Amino acid sequence: MHEQTNRIPAQAVPQAADAPVNQAENPTCKYTLQSESRNETKPPFAPLPLWTALISYGIGYLYIVSFIFGFALDSTHANFPRSWAPLLFAVVFFGWGIAVIKGGRARGAQRLGADQPAARDKICKENLLCGGCAPAARRESWFWLGCSLLIAAALAAGRCRATGKLVFWALHGMAAYWVLCRSGALTEQTTGPFFLWDAFDALVLAPFGGFFTRLHTLWAALCAAVRRHSVKKADAKSVWISAALVLLAVPVLVAVGGLLSQADAAFAAFWHSLGLLVQFQWPQLPQWVGEVGARLLLSIPVGMYLYGLVSCGARRSKPLVTATAARAELEHARIAPAAGLYVILGLFCGLYAIFFVFQAGHLFGAFWGNVPGTSTAAEYAREGFFQLCQVMAINFGLLLAAAKLSRAPLRANRLLRGLAVALMAESLLLAVTAASKLWLYIDRFGFTPRRLLSSWAVLVLAAGCVLAIASLRRPCRAAQKWIWFAAGSFALLCLY
Repeated sequence: MHEQTNRIPAQAVPQAADAPVNQAENPTCKYTLQSESRNETKPPFAPLPLWTALISYGIGYLYIVSFIFGFALDSTHANFPRSWAPLLFAVVFFGWGIAVIKGGRARGAQRLGADQPAARDKICKENLLCGGCAPAARRESWFWLGCSLLIAAALAAGRCRATGKLVFWALHGMAAYWVLCRSGALTEQTTGPFFLWDAFDALVLAPFGGFFTRLHTLWAALCAAVRRHSVKKADAKSVWISAALVLLAVPVLVAVGGLLSQADAAFAAFWHSLGLLVQFQWPQLPQWVGEVGARLLLSIPVGMYLYGLVSCGARRSKPLVTATAARAELEHARIAPAAGLYVILGLFCGLYAIFFVFQAGHLFGAFWGNVPGTSTAAEYAREGFFQLCQVMAINFGLLLAAAKLSRAPLRANRLLRGLAVALMAESLLLAVTAASKLWLYIDRFGFTPRRLLSSWAVLVLAAGCVLAIASLRRPCRAAQKWIWFAAGSFALLCLY
């Protein structure tokens, strides 16, 4: 009975001072982008501009040649990740994404019927059409944009020796996450404890949910063109005459270029290079058609995926599930009594204390090159490092489960909070032990890029322990800071 009194109902959970405002509950908003009931209306978004869909074909092809196959008839595509193409794709993708998100929001404001700039700005802010209600997300989007461009630049410069293929997954994840962050569609309007859900939304739900949006955009543009198609015969005749005159002018342009090349040697070299650029090698036509055709075929679903992701950012300015609703649902999962958590956390803390007792003689001896027992330095360093990292990951999961399942919040129960702090302090000590093993391995066998990546992993785990302890003392948005630190440090690691 005593445990039941400690359970806090969902309606009584206080909101943090810096928590984002739920726009669905804001009485000043006339429209909402996410209906909480069937009676609420959505702003009538206009179809996205046709150019956004047409450019997506080129971006899909650029992705294929940048990350998978390389350009057609390119003999250097085996070393293609070291070329400039990934950086070019990143720049084009982010520029296209910003243009699509802004363009889609502006067309949505015009569709609402606001002719005056002041009224249109007011409607934009009321309906989140320009991210006016999510300034934190818009500011944070520059962080993810900078990390992504830094990773792409490191690829172009031939770096990323320590990260290996992991860098491609990181680049894709950051770029997709940036779209939702830029549009203000994150669960908390900024990075937080729902980061994994937002990442899943950005990589799976948003792009596949709008997978056929490009076809809808093309069809809407075609229907609009048919409705506007009342061209007179005289106008059609003018088009054909203009096209014929352009075709007749091309040979004259080529002749003038040849004459100018005879008048200046520098221009002659430029004209010759231009001729080689447009000159087609007819014997290689079958090979060229086969390679380019395969790339074009694969670029179609890739372009639909990318367009679905970016168009979702243009249309959706609110998350699928608001942070307020998610936390209210999670409150129903608080079923674990404090006594059970006392036993569980106490057992883990006691187990780690016994481990440290056995390790007391050589806990930090690896920093000075001391190897216990008959083990070699390689066996001692290699066999214990990854196991300690796995134990630390399990401790983070244990802390998360205790925080979400406890009937009373961890900060409200002094004993639970003390056990959680002790668990994270022991995890931090495990991180130091793992770092000592890694230091011994590097000291005995030399430095390698892979060992630099392992050092980064230990540093990120240790930072998580410190932030968790700080968060148990008082709310400090530890999850956000931890994710920012991990992403920023990984981007810097790619420069090696």
